Amino acid sequence: MRGELFDRMVSLVFPKGCVLCGATVAYDDLVCSRCTPDRREEHTCLFCGNPINRCLCETRWDFDGAAAPLHYRAETRGAVLQLKKLPDRRIARYLAEEMYRCLRREFPDVAFDWITEVPMHPEKLQKRGFNQGELLAAQLALLSGVFHRMRLLTCSGPLEYQHTLSRNERFAAVRDRYALAGSVRGKTILLVDDVLTTGATAQACAACLKEGGAAKVYVLTAAATPLSHILP
Repeated sequence: MRGELFDRMVSLVFPKGCVLCGATVAYDDLVCSRCTPDRREEHTCLFCGNPINRCLCETRWDFDGAAAPLHYRAETRGAVLQLKKLPDRRIARYLAEEMYRCLRREFPDVAFDWITEVPMHPEKLQKRGFNQGELLAAQLALLSGVFHRMRLLTCSGPLEYQHTLSRNERFAAVRDRYALAGSVRGKTILLVDDVLTTGATAQACAACLKEGGAAKVYVLTAAATPLSHILP
């Protein structure tokens, strides 16, 4: 209580900003009244764009389902990029809250054993100092009550920045790149990341988890790129 009162007093001197546009907001608010989250249409496949019950690509992937609450564009893109630069807990909380709503809507009947994040290459982690996916997974675990199994996956191989690669190059670059750091046999796992672009990383991580004996793997990201950039 005392800590919350102190935070409120500090916010009077140093007002909080909207995580999307930077406008001043009340102490407890993350988004101002002028900003509306750029949400994706509900119950649609991230990859073919069809309603889930008419999905054309369900056998394409090793994961059992994938969802994202937001479009990766405009203000959402700015928030995600900011989270890649600094471990901003307000941005992480905002994105995780959107992810939690999406989780309850898209996978209402799935009993998850663990939440884990897509791992970051050790060289990139050392340079950045944190994994934004881990921040999102931690916030999502708090909201959902599902255990956060940190660093269940590891990433190795040469460091490559995927934003410079084509779609086919991305799939080739992540093949056999991930390994397990513990047993997953029989577990139903929610794999968390910030953005889904081509699906290459999610596919490689899901394949690793399934090969290790995971019963089910679902993917949840904060945002997804336009469909034209996703299919390989």
